[in-house]
Amino acid sequence: VMQTTTAKRSQENLIKGFRDFQQGNYARARDNFQVVLNLDPDNALAKRYFHLSKIKFDELLQFHMLQGLRYRDKRNYRLC
Repeated sequence: VMQTTTAKRSQENLIKGFRDFQQGNYARARDNFQVVLNLDPDNALAKRYFHLSKIKFDELLQFHMLQGLRYRDKRNYRLC
């Protein structure tokens, strides 16, 4: 019974992670994949998408930081 509960929870979080990843919510996707890896450290899909989520999140962060700096340089503080 314990094994099936763990497997079910792992599967649920994997699905949530994929959904968040597809919607571009990489931070939440990363958290869901981390839960899967905590329950099943050998899950190859979760490992792969955890890594991809991390990369995508960092890229998005970098983009927004640069965008903010550009707005600041143009003295557009509202959008900054």
